[in-house]
Amino acid sequence: MLTCIALLADALIPRGTENSITVFDKGFLSAQILGALVAGGQNRHFIIPAQSNTCWDVIKGQLGDQMVRMRVPSQARKKCPGLPEF
Repeated sequence: MLTCIALLADALIPRGTENSITVFDKGFLSAQILGALVAGGQNRHFIIPAQSNTCWDVIKGQLGDQMVRMRVPSQARKKCPGLPEF
């Protein structure tokens, strides 16, 4: 069940603009919502402060300023089969 904040984010994602960066609060990790943001337009990105247990692969950049990719958990892909692996 989505929380009220997730419901609001889900409603706002389609309104996102092209060539944008959306900032989310720490701990806001919803593969379904973040996937919709990125897939919903051209050159759409997001920033989320990392938690200490968050895992990712560095695509480019240097420490403190990196572009990374995160694997979408298999549990999330089972709930929403349209989600990509990354």
